[in-house]
Amino acid sequence: MSAAVSKLQMTATIDPAEIIVYTLPWCPHCARAKALLMRRGLAFREVDGSGVPNFRHRIAELTGGSTVPQIVIDGEPIGGADRLASLDRLGVLAAIARGQRFPITREVRRVSPSSVARWVAGRIRGRRGISPVSRVEVRVDRTGRMIDLGDDTSRSPASAQEDDGEGVRSSAG
Repeated sequence: MSAAVSKLQMTATIDPAEIIVYTLPWCPHCARAKALLMRRGLAFREVDGSGVPNFRHRIAELTGGSTVPQIVIDGEPIGGADRLASLDRLGVLAAIARGQRFPITREVRRVSPSSVARWVAGRIRGRRGISPVSRVEVRVDRTGRMIDLGDDTSRSPASAQEDDGEGVRSSAG
């Protein structure tokens, strides 16, 4: 068998992420989390806690959180519906749908005070091709924390900047 064929077979057999959602039937946040996963085309297993004695205590032992929903991706507890939505805004759910695993590498755009200063200085000198926006590769962990590649500093989603197609905006909002 050729190397190209075996590589193709290996990539074709990537298992999708195992996603487990611990829910209660009356919970609006559970419905929101499930709807988001369905919109992204991600298969998940729902564990309904209604009628299960000590359900909140059990999920707290499994995930570290006692509120519902609690979402676990490939054995990694990520939190509830808000955390899932945050990971979606960062592009993590799309990456998971493509078979990537945590930490997920992606490119974001950032505006820093020094890049704005360089842009202003360039504009004053008549340079038009300079942009205050820089592209940075980061890794996003299961909590949504961004870690610059080649840099030991990390940023929370609220401090990172990414392009939404209509300009630069904060990934948290």
